[in-house]
Amino acid sequence: MIPSIIVEDEIHSANVLIRQIERSNAGLQILGVAENLDNAIQLIRQKKPALVFMDIEIPGGNAFGILDAFDNCDFAIIFITAFEHYALKAIKYSALDYLLKPVSISELSSAIEKAKQSIEQKTLHLKLEQLKRNLEASPDEQHIIVNSQDAIQTISIKDLIYLEANGSYTKLYIENKSPIYSSRHLKDYENLLPQHIFFRIHHSVMVNRNKISNIKKGKATSVILTDNTTIQVSVRRVPDFLEFIKARF
Repeated sequence: MIPSIIVEDEIHSANVLIRQIERSNAGLQILGVAENLDNAIQLIRQKKPALVFMDIEIPGGNAFGILDAFDNCDFAIIFITAFEHYALKAIKYSALDYLLKPVSISELSSAIEKAKQSIEQKTLHLKLEQLKRNLEASPDEQHIIVNSQDAIQTISIKDLIYLEANGSYTKLYIENKSPIYSSRHLKDYENLLPQHIFFRIHHSVMVNRNKISNIKKGKATSVILTDNTTIQVSVRRVPDFLEFIKARF
């Protein structure tokens, strides 16, 4: 059983989550519920959980105030919120999970499995430290965590030139670095990365608009990227792509 706690100021919501965790048969043991910032910090220090379900907004502060209280967060976190929070993108960039209320069993089960993997792979500290940095950084300076073949790496979003589907993997081309392979699908990155910066020019390639040095138009439309790579834009995507890029060229 994985020792877990819940940080939630609404007792009804906490009880609903406990019942859902029990129904998920995920092998968790709920050690307690904290209703505010100070109680959450105290409960974590007392119980030393491996997993914390954490409402982002709580009396006395927010979930990130809890993180600041620990120099070395050695517990996995699943964030929970009732609304689209400004920090959700930073959470996703850091390879952490969040759940929107009302929480579904399927989403809960998926988030728990990902948290278990983080616990087993001992990647918690890296992910939480990256989350802290992302929360402090401007949108242009944020990083994503990438599970590559050899290691877990942090990549600056602004350094991504383009991403290419490669079977069940995605190949990331990065400024001044060798390409790396990610275990995530290109569709995952399409949903994750800023849509005002990245565009999927055909089914297997997504480009960073800020890394386009030129556009060739004619029978076919192609982009020339800052690493001198030339990639053709899918015919059916050309109108949307030209509309997307017109503010830059």
